[in-house]
Amino acid sequence: MECIEKDFPCDTEFNLDTPCWNERTNAFYKRLGYRIIKIEDGFVFYQKRNHEPNII
Repeated sequence: MECIEKDFPCDTEFNLDTPCWNERTNAFYKRLGYRIIKIEDGFVFYQKRNHEPNII
């Protein structure tokens, strides 16, 4: 995930989702600083904002 975030330094936010039942990925995304923005249809939707985008 860190590599993906570094490959897109101008992006201001990253969004992803994972099934509710997958405890491993849910814990992983939370540990990386992603926050839950909604839970719907058996999925947890996460978001992480980049407050200081690198403008090239």
